[in-house]
Amino acid sequence: MDNLVIRDGVLLTKILDQYLLVSTKACRDKCPYVKRINDSAAFFWQLIEEGKDIDAMTESAMAEFGLEDREEVKQDVIDYITLLKMGGYLLSDEELDNL
Repeated sequence: MDNLVIRDGVLLTKILDQYLLVSTKACRDKCPYVKRINDSAAFFWQLIEEGKDIDAMTESAMAEFGLEDREEVKQDVIDYITLLKMGGYLLSDEELDNL
């Protein structure tokens, strides 16, 4: 779970006031073509793009959103990462093992 690798071909974009994860042709068979995400999810995606690990993402979220319960925030981060992996936007642990 510590290695957060964005699948090649997945991009975050903002159109008007909506954030979208867009899968280019290179990865359309691995994840949905377009997924709308909220501002908080886009914040976390940008942290993944920066190469932050779960602990750094947790600290950033606590600072950004004024949260205090570290364990709850960390679990929320892990849950979001799990959803991204299940959706195919991040490489799964199995795919990382095969690199």
